[in-house]
Amino acid sequence: MGRYWVINMGVPVITGVCQQAAEGGGTQSSFSLDSFTMVTVSYGSGTDTQISVPNAQRIVTTVNSRNSFTIPQGGLRSFYDEETAGITLNHSFQPLIDGSSIVASELPADGACSVTYVITFDERRFPVKIYNLEAEVVVTSSPFTITFGRLDRSELTVGDAILPALLLENPSFSVIAPIPGDFAQPALTVEIKILMADNTFITQSQDINMTDLSIEPFVVEG
Repeated sequence: MGRYWVINMGVPVITGVCQQAAEGGGTQSSFSLDSFTMVTVSYGSGTDTQISVPNAQRIVTTVNSRNSFTIPQGGLRSFYDEETAGITLNHSFQPLIDGSSIVASELPADGACSVTYVITFDERRFPVKIYNLEAEVVVTSSPFTITFGRLDRSELTVGDAILPALLLENPSFSVIAPIPGDFAQPALTVEIKILMADNTFITQSQDINMTDLSIEPFVVEG
């Protein structure tokens, strides 16, 4: 019995930036949102047509407070190479939190813990997109919400807690980048919600920004 995920799209949500909040309850737990990492994992428009990007060619991009949560130059790519231009290049998306201030006894039992990502974007001018590999369509309704369940307490209560990733733990969704250009900011707003034993949540929210140089055309040039 492994992790499961639940997806909801278009559910209203209140977002903020770097704010800790408990939606009710008397929890003493808290966490900080340290970084998001995106990796060029594969290309292909559907779940059954994926071709892995060789490890040596994968581009790993991490946004955090040191780079103001801004995707650096060439941090995202549109396509694998010129021959595959037009075929979706899929990036994984993985948050890292500091969960050392989460009180384990305030969480649900092992196997019943869960974490929810609420990803909000400009529906008209969005530079980074969520892609549905099962339906082979871009998600156009904001916010996009996905919950990963069946987690253990120990996965959430350490200093460097690596949370489940789109495309890796959930192969049905990825992050993609369009043709390079200058787009609306922020690129994405991501809220992380951790379920507590009393059915409330502790949350953190962070904007992810980019510049007109953040997206380059290809992983492999020439």
